[in-house]
Amino acid sequence: MNLQNKQVRVALIGAGGMGKRWAWAIRQTPQIHLTAVVDTDIKRAETVAQDFKGCHPSTNWKRTLERKDIQAAIVVVPHKWLAPISRFALMHGKHVLCEKPGALNTREIIGVLQEAKKSRRRYMIGFNSRFFPGPATVKKLYDQRVIGKLLFIRARFGFGGRMGYEKEWRHKKEVSGGGILIDQGVHIIDLVRWFMGDVKVVGGLASQVFWKSKVEDNGFLLFENSKRQTAFIHVSWTQWDPMFSFEIYG
Repeated sequence: MNLQNKQVRVALIGAGGMGKRWAWAIRQTPQIHLTAVVDTDIKRAETVAQDFKGCHPSTNWKRTLERKDIQAAIVVVPHKWLAPISRFALMHGKHVLCEKPGALNTREIIGVLQEAKKSRRRYMIGFNSRFFPGPATVKKLYDQRVIGKLLFIRARFGFGGRMGYEKEWRHKKEVSGGGILIDQGVHIIDLVRWFMGDVKVVGGLASQVFWKSKVEDNGFLLFENSKRQTAFIHVSWTQWDPMFSFEIYG
């Protein structure tokens, strides 16, 4: 399916906080026509759909993704359902842009990738940190060899959650797959691999220092690639004053 120079008809699966952000982005993108919005709460789906002409709200994602007039899906749901919905969409001929982390575990993500290859449809996880002005500028300078040979990377990212955060779905391992590492840490891991390529050595600790749940609220990782280049990552749900720091040394 060649989508160049055509308006893509898209289904948005998930109309919560992040779903509304995606709806805002779609409004800024004339190449996309939001055709359907799906959410377990029909009122949330209707609220998003009303801003788009001819957009159909629904609570049934399977029926929506079976529609022949929809060409692509944006999947914005809790982690437990990312892989099943993405795989179903691919099976029914849709291109898929999926929120991070894409799945609960490696086995699930491999299954989705296999389905994308089989269906010959595009599948992408939304690692949007690559498009932030800071990392994007540094990558350009790095590719132009302005920084020189990479020595090491030091990265910190965190925020402080909110009252009652431990009661939300991100703290339920059966739904989230894990804590801060899988939820937000994947963004930093993706940036590290953007500069370093595949890593060969991985070490680290996952700690529960504040939030009383079954998942980690702090993660500490140490990476090394085949060139002996090193990256240190700290991601946190107990960074009370939010921080995003990604340092490249060359």
